[in-house]
Amino acid sequence: MAFRSTSSRRTIFGDTVSMTRRAGFFEHAADMLFLTGPDGRIVDANPAAEAGLGYSHTELTSLTIPALCTPAQFDKALDLVNSEAAVAELDVVARDGRLIPLEVSYRRDGGEGYVVARDVAQRKLAAMGLLAGGVAHDFNNLLAGILGHAAMLSDIPSPEVREEAGIIIRAAGRAKELTDRLLGFAARGSAQKTAVDLHAAVREVVALLRGATPENIVLQTALDAPRAVILADAGQIHQVLLNLAVNARDAMPKGGALTFRTQGADQAVRLSIEDSGVGIPPEVRHRIFEPYFTTKKRDRGTGLGLSVVYGIVHEHRGSIELVSEVGKGTTFSLTFPLVAA
Repeated sequence: MAFRSTSSRRTIFGDTVSMTRRAGFFEHAADMLFLTGPDGRIVDANPAAEAGLGYSHTELTSLTIPALCTPAQFDKALDLVNSEAAVAELDVVARDGRLIPLEVSYRRDGGEGYVVARDVAQRKLAAMGLLAGGVAHDFNNLLAGILGHAAMLSDIPSPEVREEAGIIIRAAGRAKELTDRLLGFAARGSAQKTAVDLHAAVREVVALLRGATPENIVLQTALDAPRAVILADAGQIHQVLLNLAVNARDAMPKGGALTFRTQGADQAVRLSIEDSGVGIPPEVRHRIFEPYFTTKKRDRGTGLGLSVVYGIVHEHRGSIELVSEVGKGTTFSLTFPLVAA
């Protein structure tokens, strides 16, 4: 039976804290909090745990912490909850099948356990961005030297040398495109931010897409936000919209609908790019923003498009959310702060 034991919280939070403050902390904490009983079963979970994992309180209180993890990490989770106090990183399966990397802290107090779990996906992506940005910056410096010497070679009055120099320049140019994308993911590019009308940007991108989209894909807009002016680099916003739109188009080989939709959202504007395509499998959704991760064939993509989108959105103090269902489609929702009226 599910219950919210006052005595359990007294054990965990200490007798010096009032019951009201304990309840407030448990209910309103941003981290996922769980209480476990002597048999290891979850006896209480806070709203953040329910929202983060998608389970109801009743469902969570019928499970154990190891049961929430992937089969490959069951034993690791079991070791965690059998200890007196420990910290581990675990991949937990949400109700919709998504894998969520969590940093889990566990402490036993008598026969009860106190669990704090924090989603570390954003931290991992930030670390990847820092690494990618450093590598790309150094690599760009090397490419500048290669391109400079190749340009000098192309001035030599020899057809053979000029041809070889051209090959070098083209190859280095392709390499620079990749490093520029990595810099976009790392948000270390030179963004020139001005007031940008997101509705105008969407219309421009839709106009570009009309000539590059199969006839069996319908392009639609529902730009209902009352205001949509944001502080942004116009070129980078176009890049975000194009990357998401091209991914949506490629996800609908048999046709479908691609919709750009905006809504107002409390001093912000929310832009959704929706497709009715194949959807993204739950087991890979937590990896889609990683550099070089792709579900496309090798010749169809580098795996940097969504990484760049992630970097640009966060550089603009925005957020990005994904909702996808296999066989029904995918929606990416971007939220940006509005320019003050």
